[in-house]
Amino acid sequence: MVAAGIAGFVLKEKVPEQIVDAVRRAARQEVILTAEQLARARRWQEEVGVRWESLTRREREVLALVVKGWSTRQIAEAVTIETCTVETHVGNILAKLNVASRAEAVAWMWKHGVVWQTDDPDGRISQSW
Repeated sequence: MVAAGIAGFVLKEKVPEQIVDAVRRAARQEVILTAEQLARARRWQEEVGVRWESLTRREREVLALVVKGWSTRQIAEAVTIETCTVETHVGNILAKLNVASRAEAVAWMWKHGVVWQTDDPDGRISQSW
């Protein structure tokens, strides 16, 4: 979060004055994260970010299509590679994420809040998390 430029995080349950104060502080470039929030971000980076960043761009692209429920053949056609290459990428993804199946890889993505946006109707990746 911090690396991406986030200034802070405020729950909407806060009283309006606290929210207004937080917005003003953020506008002054102040980081308004609590120690707990920073610790959670560091833990997330250590536990999730390192694994995610170990994936190549192609592996991320293949994983995004796995998350969409696409078959090996559909993925191969969409990214113009052979089906055996898709399977190689999937195997690498499973190893790097330390999961045993495509379903577990999908669950890993959702559990850890890793989200990919796809604008292309063919499923090509346009933006990462």
